[in-house]
Amino acid sequence: MAGNEQQLNTHSAYTHTHTHIYIMKMAWLQAKRGREEEFQTALQKLRGKEADIYQEATEIKVLI
Repeated sequence: MAGNEQQLNTHSAYTHTHTHIYIMKMAWLQAKRGREEEFQTALQKLRGKEADIYQEATEIKVLI
């Protein structure tokens, strides 16, 4: 039983990590395309509803 739980936890962590990478990439692509609203929506989803994304969004836009 413990082996199955470990496999499930590993799969869950793997999926969670890839989801975060995907959302971050989508945010970056939206910013690169000049789609401000979609960029901020994707970044807000990644960081959470209550997170202040202003500084991070500014840094990303400067890097692009």
